[in-house]
Amino acid sequence: MRYWKLTIYLLAFCLALAFSHWAKAVYPVAGRRKFLLPGILFALPLFLVVLFFCAKPAYGATEFVATVMQSGGDYSTLNTWENAIDCDLTVATTKVVAGALTRGSFADGVAVTQTASGAAAVMLHDTATQILLISITGTPNATNTWYPTADGSDATNAFTPTDAGDSAIAVAQIDGAWTSADATAVTIDGWTTNSSNYIKIYTTTAARHDGKWNEGKYRLELDPGWSGTVLTSTTANYITITGIQISNTGGGSSSLDLSLGGTNALFDRGILAASPGGGAWLQSTSEIRNTIVYDASYDGIVLAGNGSLARNCTVGYNGRYGIDAYYVSVTATNCLCRNNTGGDFIMGGSYIFTVTYSASGDATADDWDGAGNKISQTFSMVAPTGSPRDFHLNSDDAGARNYGIDLSATFTDDIDGETRPTGAGTWDIGADEYVPLDVKDVRIRGNVKFRGDVKFR
Repeated sequence: MRYWKLTIYLLAFCLALAFSHWAKAVYPVAGRRKFLLPGILFALPLFLVVLFFCAKPAYGATEFVATVMQSGGDYSTLNTWENAIDCDLTVATTKVVAGALTRGSFADGVAVTQTASGAAAVMLHDTATQILLISITGTPNATNTWYPTADGSDATNAFTPTDAGDSAIAVAQIDGAWTSADATAVTIDGWTTNSSNYIKIYTTTAARHDGKWNEGKYRLELDPGWSGTVLTSTTANYITITGIQISNTGGGSSSLDLSLGGTNALFDRGILAASPGGGAWLQSTSEIRNTIVYDASYDGIVLAGNGSLARNCTVGYNGRYGIDAYYVSVTATNCLCRNNTGGDFIMGGSYIFTVTYSASGDATADDWDGAGNKISQTFSMVAPTGSPRDFHLNSDDAGARNYGIDLSATFTDDIDGETRPTGAGTWDIGADEYVPLDVKDVRIRGNVKFRGDVKFR
């Protein structure tokens, strides 16, 4: 509830209370009755109006959703979406407007004008149900059409709104089947955001991996050059990237799958696979969560910004370190590291590396600050040496299952989107939360035969 609306609510209550006390003080009981009906008629509409406005969410920004699809979407690569929508989301002159395309079409970045009101803006993009406007001048209304300024009228191209616009959240919805990779590197920069007006990039169920590398789902897969990075977001604050697979197919030793920075920047439920350089490099107070990182020639995850976080990550088979605290004070919680050539948990310099409720295949998990860690563990996973590697925990795992700390106050899911339990001794360490099969949901019909080591998850 916005504070100014709450203030109006309280003011209305106080006025009604003052009116009541005034009537009691000035008029006898019989005389007060004539004020009863007018008082009710005055107070009830005021109460309903204030209640209507107060019931709306605080700082209620609206998502402007543009799709990224191999075919049939608003954009065919994540990079083209970023280039088109990149803007200052926090200013009052940026708005998302609901409505419908009445006729014609609009190019991205076109100057537009509204009939009747004379309001003007730049339309960054239009979808079937929304437009995103920046640099608005004048006072837009909720009824008159928008048209390209160069047209001079709305006769050929027109968008008819159903509201006057709201502050925006920029959403890239990656959807559909992907028979080939998105092969264009992405740099997310130049944005202005805040906690209400932020960037959200995510894959839908149709485009998201199943907890292991999946060639039929969305993936950023390319050679970024000798010292390049496949996905870079080091300056954007308040950004969440969820469900993306990344692979660096040919960069040099200084190249990366992911470089993440900024305040409240989160990479969640991802897979970083195979890099001639490193996996993830985190700056500022950014966080990597529920993510699997493997087969980097150098480090899996480097925490290089004071306050950066790794939580419930699985990091394995990397050429140097698993998780490296790079001369800063950082935290790793509920992380599983195994088979990393130079060591699973490593720190450079005399700083504070807080490792809590994590597990290592070697003896490094308890070398640092923190508690609840397990060392020299053997993990039971579906196919950690397979192709693709599958780091899902088996039911008989004794190295990670139920040894994590409950972080449900912050998040509740795992890499597959499955809900983690709550309470002490229930969370698994690593990206995957083992969830037993509910036999009630399995139905087998016909002549079915099982041979070999059959496992249900």
